[in-house]
Amino acid sequence: MSTLMLKTKSEDEFLKVMTFKNNNEHVFPTYQLDHVVDFDPKYKLEEEEYYRIIEFSDKNFCLDILKEDFSDTNFNSIQDFNDIKIDFIFWVKDKDYYFQRVTFKQVVNKKFLNLTSKKMVDEGPVLVIKEEADAYYDKENDILYFKNFNAIKGIFSEIEVLYKEATDSEVAAFFSKDFIEVAEGYTIDSVKVSNRKRISMIESVLNDLSEEDLKSILEYIREYNDLIYDSAVNKFKIKSEQDLKNLLYGIDQRYYTTIVGQEKRVANSVARI
Repeated sequence: MSTLMLKTKSEDEFLKVMTFKNNNEHVFPTYQLDHVVDFDPKYKLEEEEYYRIIEFSDKNFCLDILKEDFSDTNFNSIQDFNDIKIDFIFWVKDKDYYFQRVTFKQVVNKKFLNLTSKKMVDEGPVLVIKEEADAYYDKENDILYFKNFNAIKGIFSEIEVLYKEATDSEVAAFFSKDFIEVAEGYTIDSVKVSNRKRISMIESVLNDLSEEDLKSILEYIREYNDLIYDSAVNKFKIKSEQDLKNLLYGIDQRYYTTIVGQEKRVANSVARI
């Protein structure tokens, strides 16, 4: 037996949608977990890969309902879909939980033509189920699997701590580094989400660098891009989002030269080997 559940937005309540008596009935297909990597904001998944977060129940952003033994008898059944706004749905089968975030585009109130019966159907609202769940939680092994971080942050609201953006004060602190000169017209307000995330991730790198290591990295950055560098004061001039991205990629040592052909390249995604 398995159960389809939903969480409401306004009341922050879990409700039972329906129970499946037949285990052959599936809301979502099973994840094919042949290629799995531990979540790292710096790493971009290949098409066949999934992120994972181990010991998920120990994390602050784990839902309380996942920490308890599930029984659908503990929840009220939904009475009228028209009266609620759905936050997300999840299907529970044994100790497997499959989650899908629900947006307004996935709840449809329109007439449909049933191509089998060739009759018009007017039974909305209709909830669109995705080809694959946004996240899969293996309760037995306490592991969360997913592909799209933006999709699951709407389910596990506090999970953004893993991929946080630098605040204005943190951006200001980065701009005050001895090796940076910010051009007039490019301000803290100019720094967009992507670079704020990169600044947040790069802080730990900078904190671990000795003065000699930092000097070596700054020389390395000059070798790989055309950032304006004032040798009189040993500062890179940052005048745009692209300049800032190039500098941050350099600090993270993402530039490299191929062994054959000596071609200079930049890695958009990195992972420890």
